Amino acid sequence: MCGIFGNFSDQSIPQAGVNHRLRMAQLALHHRGPNDFGAESFEVGRITGSYSGTLWLGHTRLSIIDLSEDARQPMHS
Repeated sequence: MCGIFGNFSDQSIPQAGVNHRLRMAQLALHHRGPNDFGAESFEVGRITGSYSGTLWLGHTRLSIIDLSEDARQPMHS
């Protein structure tokens, strides 16, 4: 079992608050994947729209089959 979570924050939320949210999400899912944790951020915005901010996607990992660092996620290609 693994766990995934996400968070969207606009510029009005301080980075410390975002970091706290990510840490709380990771702790809430720790039982689903205690072996590893990862998170990636993506800048999101509309050219003419009223919202922009940062999208965070994270996961917890349970290592069962591939225990090596090569299986660490998120994987980039």
